[in-house]
Amino acid sequence: MLVSQCPCAGDGEVTVNIISPSNGNCPPSCEIAASATITIQEPAAITASTCSRRVTDSGVTPTGVRSVSFLNEGPGNATVNGQILLAGASLMFPVLGGNTTYGAITYDATGTTLRIDWTAWGAGAPICS
Repeated sequence: MLVSQCPCAGDGEVTVNIISPSNGNCPPSCEIAASATITIQEPAAITASTCSRRVTDSGVTPTGVRSVSFLNEGPGNATVNGQILLAGASLMFPVLGGNTTYGAITYDATGTTLRIDWTAWGAGAPICS
């Protein structure tokens, strides 16, 4: 029978012997006890690669990185992902969680210097080059 059919029970499903209360009081058979076994297991260790490069030309970041940031260290404007990045400004693409990775992000640092830092881990992750 469903526990919800017992006049004092919460959610869940157990087998009980119900005595219908005639006075509105809960019979002893409505007392419910439950137990569970929980096993906590540590995940396997992951080695992350943190890469950094300075560029003064145009290109793309590797596909499959978990996070990436751009810092315009030079005197001119840069373009990152189609957006202007002013001198001294930075732009970050943070870790999104799960197995989410970024595709290639285009940049153009012609006339300035971009510092690009990224982090990658997991099977098939790009290595520093």
